[in-house]
Amino acid sequence: MAAAIPYVQAIATAKMAIDADKARKDANAARDAQLAQQRQASAQIEAQMAEQTKAQQMAAEAAKSQLQAQQAQYAEQKAQADTTAKQMADQLATERQQSAEREASRIRARVRGGRRSLLSDTRLTPEVGMLGGSSNLGQ
Repeated sequence: MAAAIPYVQAIATAKMAIDADKARKDANAARDAQLAQQRQASAQIEAQMAEQTKAQQMAAEAAKSQLQAQQAQYAEQKAQADTTAKQMADQLATERQQSAEREASRIRARVRGGRRSLLSDTRLTPEVGMLGGSSNLGQ
């Protein structure tokens, strides 16, 4: 029976080796499954990030084109406002000049009008007016 003990020990050792190998394979399979799951999760995250990046790029492009359109509109409105302001300034300058000319004309008429009436020999008083038959005005 002594020979049976090493045989039983060999079988027990072989069984332990098989069990250990099976446990190692199960652990490797579990680790491989976990790695595969992590890779899948990582791929999903990368896909989501790519989608978000694309959406952000599209939003940035849309904002950029909107900004360019607004800048063009602003430039056009500014040019119109500048043109209108120049026209108004020119019109105001013309009106001021005309007003100044009218006022100067009134002042000249008042000042010179009195002198002209005094220069006429034939005009005696405003109530009487001009004398009839006299054609020598201003003598």
